Order: sequence, then structure tokens, then C-alpha cells
Amino acid sequence: MAEPPKSAFATEAEEISTRVRLKEAREAAGKSPSELAHFVGDSKSAYYDLENHNGELYRNISLGELSGLCDALGLKSRELFSSQPGGAHPIGLDRLCSLVTAYLARTGFNVSEFEERVGFVIEPALNDHTKALDWNVDCLWFVCNEIGTDWLAALPS
Repeated sequence: MAEPPKSAFATEAEEISTRVRLKEAREAAGKSPSELAHFVGDSKSAYYDLENHNGELYRNISLGELSGLCDALGLKSRELFSSQPGGAHPIGLDRLCSLVTAYLARTGFNVSEFEERVGFVIEPALNDHTKALDWNVDCLWFVCNEIGTDWLAALPS
């Protein structure tokens, strides 16, 4: 069996901590993996992968699915990825897409060049910010890193 993809930016320790926080939040909420499987294609095994394999929470769940999962567990997505309380004020995906557009105007990059730099297709979200919910955490991180924005602040609640 192939090794699941690792996050391109998170350390192994960060990935493990995030998985542990997910499992602890699920247990604290009194939820079973079966109850949360609908957030990952109605697959109980895909949910278990989120808790048991590094990289899964960063690459194999969309921001929209992640947001729904966190809502079901009673926590903010930022709390899942950071043990630090509080943090930056959330910016929202509409604001994030506006920041990307402003970055493109400021730098002179076109969308294709930006996508090449970050390694992900982002153009649909620039036309409709709700399409950013289709991104994964790695994509969000690379976009935010490129434009100089805190990725944790850009995570949907």
C-alpha cells in the first residue's frame, strides 16, 4: 500500500498533533467515525484516515468538508491546526480572494502564473469565492504564503 501524501508544509510533529486534536475533539463530542463519515464521501475508512495518517487533514479533505466536520465537533478549524489559543482575526474567503486579486494587480502576475507559483488551480475561486471551499489546506497554505497572509486566519470556521 502506498504511503499517503504528506503535507507540503507541515512537519510530521504538526501533522501528528493535528490528528490527535481531531480524535480528541471527536471523542469529547461523543461522536463516532461513522457519524462523521459523511464529511469525507460517506466513507468510515476515509474518516479513520484523517485521524490515523499524516497528510490526510492537509491534502484529502476540502476546506468545505473540513469546516462542516469542525462545526459538527464544536470547534473552529483554526483550533484543529493550532494549539495556540486565539490567533489572528479571521479574514473570510471573500477577503482572501480579494487579497489574491490585489496581489495579482500589484505584482503583474496573471492567474496562470500565480497558479504555477502556488501549484494549485485557484481561478474559479477568484470568480466565486465559495469555490475556495473546494481547496485543501495545502492549497490554502501555498496561496496565503504567496500573498503574505496568515493561512490560519483564512481557514473557514
